[in-house]
Amino acid sequence: MEYLFEKLAEPGVKLHKGRTDDQKRGKRVFSSFGKIPSRLGELGIVKLDGKKFEVATENVIKLIPREIQLPKAEENGSRKVKVFVQPDSWIRAKVISDIYRFSFNSVLLVSGSYTSEGSIFTSFTEESPAEDSQADTILAPLDAKVEEAKERIFYAPCSSEKLETNVKNRVQEILEFREESSQKNFDAEVECLIRLAILRVRLSKKVEEKPDLMQLEFLLYQYARARHVLATMENELETEVDKEKQDLERKVDWKEIHEFEEELALSISTADFAVKRFIEARDICLCSGFVDQIIRFSRSFSKFYSKCRVLPGCSGFHGDKFELIDDAKEESLRRLLLVEMFVDRMDTMFSLLGVSPLHSIKSCSGRWQSQERPA
Repeated sequence: MEYLFEKLAEPGVKLHKGRTDDQKRGKRVFSSFGKIPSRLGELGIVKLDGKKFEVATENVIKLIPREIQLPKAEENGSRKVKVFVQPDSWIRAKVISDIYRFSFNSVLLVSGSYTSEGSIFTSFTEESPAEDSQADTILAPLDAKVEEAKERIFYAPCSSEKLETNVKNRVQEILEFREESSQKNFDAEVECLIRLAILRVRLSKKVEEKPDLMQLEFLLYQYARARHVLATMENELETEVDKEKQDLERKVDWKEIHEFEEELALSISTADFAVKRFIEARDICLCSGFVDQIIRFSRSFSKFYSKCRVLPGCSGFHGDKFELIDDAKEESLRRLLLVEMFVDRMDTMFSLLGVSPLHSIKSCSGRWQSQERPA
């Protein structure tokens, strides 16, 4: 609904998605707490009663771009972030600082000693000396006494060594069920899970030494699954798919679609605006909710994939042959388009958090093929 609300935006208009109970397949209901929007007719919106409105879901989905459009970078220049590193919690400080540096375009001023020997994480890269430098933001341990700044962010303890050891042990257990070729990216998978496990926890809370990784492993699996779908389609049907998709994007029909296609498309819209809020706010405290948003997003993809597959033996294919069936061609390519949009958003969200997931996770069944990481 976010793109629709953006289209309807005007002074005095305050829109709300409405109650979940009011929503039904093929229709979306929303309300206005202020002025009634003036562009209802051109967007196919029908007034129900009072300030409640109904719109066909297909009209909402058509507004979602194939690739996410990111807001422009802040023009006020980079901010200086002074990082006080607590020795035992240095990995948490490192993970947070990487977001400041690479996603928020900040200059790091690092203070404190720590030991990174034996860790898969690299040491801090300090761009300016910490002494005698006025910082815009201070990142410090929870109980630290630090000087005043425009913004002070405090982080709770995180036993870096124990956390890394426990995650390594967990990943090693998982690798026993993977093919040998999948085990070469051990460090990459460990780092990815540690970053997500740290960022999922609110800064005021301690990071557990043995975090629950099940949901994080699940979202990485869904991302790898989507990457596998794209790789398979591109390798086997590159020419045909490219040609058909160009035509499909101009005339795709979102009216008669599966309920999980609808849910995934709407989740893509929600993810877009979560990304925009994160970039515009440049608030490190949003990371916890941002990771939870990625988890919810991956659940929508999982439900979609369980009923709306686009690989051989499913909609649009002759058994194990890579040959599109004319009667189901549009359905298959529409679903492929949704997979592409999902991957595009996941790539962006992972990048903002400094996470580089594997493109696929190959199990002993041999179904997964690529093991490359994003550039």
